[in-house]
Amino acid sequence: MDIPKGQTIVVIGGGVGGCCTALALARTQQFQIYLLEKNGELMRESSDATPGRMGLGFHYADKETALYYLHATLEFTRKYGRFRQEVGRNETLHPLRRGRYFILKSSLVPVNEILDTYDALKEEYTTMVSEDPSYEVFGRPEDFYRVLEPWEFEEDVATEEIEMGIETAEEFLDWSRLRRFIISQLEHFQDKKMVEIRTNSEVTEISALEDCGAYLIKAVDLSAGGNVEIFAEVTVNASWYNIGKLNKMLGISAFTRKRCNRIKAIITVQLPEALVHMPSMFFCMGPFCMFANKGNRVGMLTYAPETNMAVSTSEELEPEFEHVFFNLSDDEKCAKGQKILAGVSKYIPKLKQAKVTNVKLGIIQTFMDEDTIDFGFKVGNLDLLHDPHVGGIYKRNYSGVEEPRPGYIINACMKLLYCFDNAEIVKDLILSKSAEGSGTESN
Repeated sequence: MDIPKGQTIVVIGGGVGGCCTALALARTQQFQIYLLEKNGELMRESSDATPGRMGLGFHYADKETALYYLHATLEFTRKYGRFRQEVGRNETLHPLRRGRYFILKSSLVPVNEILDTYDALKEEYTTMVSEDPSYEVFGRPEDFYRVLEPWEFEEDVATEEIEMGIETAEEFLDWSRLRRFIISQLEHFQDKKMVEIRTNSEVTEISALEDCGAYLIKAVDLSAGGNVEIFAEVTVNASWYNIGKLNKMLGISAFTRKRCNRIKAIITVQLPEALVHMPSMFFCMGPFCMFANKGNRVGMLTYAPETNMAVSTSEELEPEFEHVFFNLSDDEKCAKGQKILAGVSKYIPKLKQAKVTNVKLGIIQTFMDEDTIDFGFKVGNLDLLHDPHVGGIYKRNYSGVEEPRPGYIINACMKLLYCFDNAEIVKDLILSKSAEGSGTESN
């Protein structure tokens, strides 16, 4: 595939994966890039429904996934560590910079297996720091994690449920600040005529032009009306829950990995004064809960039995799935928020005094592994997904980047912090084909 300067690349989807991909390609100054997003703003919907956990692998039961996530987070933080949450920035061991994990007595994964993974993470961090000190972005290796004494948490959590408490070096990202940075960078390249950002543009058709190896993308302008047609030598499908739909249009579903989409609700709360410095907490491993302290009396919560609302493994989302994601009323969202708060309060009783201020829905995507049961479409309690022997929820040891046919690249950014690594993978794929086609090596 020959891609000389000035040829066209269309990136479908303005979530964090698509935006970072467009940005990485723009920085090469070799292509004309169109970024198509159906919403009125970039990086809303699922990208925006996040607490911004800078995960070091502690909340994954699958060791390969935990280590993959550790590497991705360290690489991200080396380059973009300035976008970490600022609260407690000058204190290495500030409580808001020390995430806590509580292994429950009802954990679906044995304690010894969890600790084995945690030890592997600490060993890997230690090795990476010893080989390259620039990786020491989460404190000293000896402070990577420690086992808590019961007296250190007995006033904060319902101790009758707890088998063991762990303090980790995990922190949180200032997602809103990172989002503004990415958009400003894209707008910079738009001013230079290297990127054209088209929001309110929903792709309705994609077809392969076999005679020239290009693609024809048709979209509808949802704000001004009318249709848009773009010919592209390369298409990047970063449309998240619509990835399967576009694959189906090209007739290539059989050549791509099957994916599972799951609607997840997360709530924002105003914390009572007593919880201003409460460390963030994750209760594992199973259908339990999470509390993220974002500072300034802002918390974010999930409670698995209520947070996980629907799941689909279809190429095109069912109308019922879309209804849950797009059309819940304010009253329904409010009721969901109260149920999530009540659920988390069973583990952190002091949260009963918190006030729900927002409810957001996002979609989590994973690949369906060969040993995973295909749940099809289901609405309601999805606790069965947390069974490590059944669901693939604990596995994210892959980038989500695929190239099922020449010039058509899928970028399913499975974790927020995979965004820049994934963008580099996509960029390198395109540049390598450019070098092959022209007989020269890319820089």
